[in-house]
Order: sequence, then structure tokens, then C-alpha cells
Amino acid sequence: MTGPPAPAAGPAEPDDPTVVAVERDASGRHLARELSPGAFLAPRPLLPCADRLRIALVGTRAGLLAGDDLRLHVSVGPGARLELIEPSGLVAYDHRGGRSAWRARIDIAAGGRLDWDGKPFVVAHGARVDRTMEVTLAAGARMLLRDTLVLGRSGERGGHVRARTRAVYDGRELLVEDLDLTDPEIRELPGVLGPNRIIGS
Repeated sequence: MTGPPAPAAGPAEPDDPTVVAVERDASGRHLARELSPGAFLAPRPLLPCADRLRIALVGTRAGLLAGDDLRLHVSVGPGARLELIEPSGLVAYDHRGGRSAWRARIDIAAGGRLDWDGKPFVVAHGARVDRTMEVTLAAGARMLLRDTLVLGRSGERGGHVRARTRAVYDGRELLVEDLDLTDPEIRELPGVLGPNRIIGS
């Protein structure tokens, strides 16, 4: 069950982050404390579940272009559970020499849980993307994430991407990953990716 709707927001500015903040009240109800659309994604509540809040991240632009900076801030309160749904994947198009960024910041309080079944992130030929995810989990917090990175659309070799992920659990580093796929010659070597273009985790 969701709480009262948040006040209507004006048009998002180019650098506005998408904000999703959920909490659980004393009676055990899950409430959306903040659902703010950003420049690229708009959070939309889905039909309620008894044990969680389900929020769709709906794209409001046709992918990432040169100069774009997509930012997403997600917070889950103590004991709350959030499920993020992506109706479609995201494509970073040919940047024609420019760059773009995709940055997510996730904060999960004690006993909170985030389930995020992410759709494919496609890096088209000519794109150059910096992708960063920072996750902070309190003691007893949990996060289940599916992440799929696709290098190129059909028939393409794929653009340049560097994906960094850092997760901290109860003040200690849990995962630190720096995936540098900016050089096609190196990433296509045997023992790296070879001829493969899809990375799932």
C-alpha cells in the first residue's frame, strides 16, 4: 500500500536525478516517501503487494546521447522492501566523439531489501559511457541485482564502456569492481571476452 501521492513536480532539468525513497511505517505498511522524476527516468508505482513496494522506472528519453548524465538515487528504509521494474532496456547511441554517464547511488537501511531485475544496457557502436554504481548496505540489509551489459546492437562491435561498482556492507567493502571495456582490441582477446558481446551478473 502506498501513502498519499507526492506533490506534482515540474519538468526535470538536464542534471536532475531520479529519486526513489521508500519506507515502512509502524503498522508495517510500505510507503513511497519520495518519487521524483529525473531527466531520463520517471518512477511509477505499480499495483501494491502486501510485502513490498513495486516501482517501475519508465524511460522519458530515447536512450543516452553525448553529454547526457543519467543519475538515479534509491533509498530503502529500515525493514522495507522495494522491487524495481524496468519495462525496457537502455541504449547508449553513437556519441560522435562525446561521452555520457550513468550513475546510480543505492542506500539500504538495516533489514531493508532491494530487488532489481535490470534490463539490458546496450552500448551501441560509437558510444562512450562511464557507468558507476555505489551501494551502501547497513547490517542486515540485502540487495538482489541482475545486470546485463550488451556491447553493440545487432551487427555492431559495440562502443566503449567502463563500469565501476562499489558495494559497502556494514561499513566494510563487500564488492569493488572496475570493468574496463573501453578498448575493443583488448576486450576481444582470448581469456577476456573473445567474440562474446554480452556480460551478465
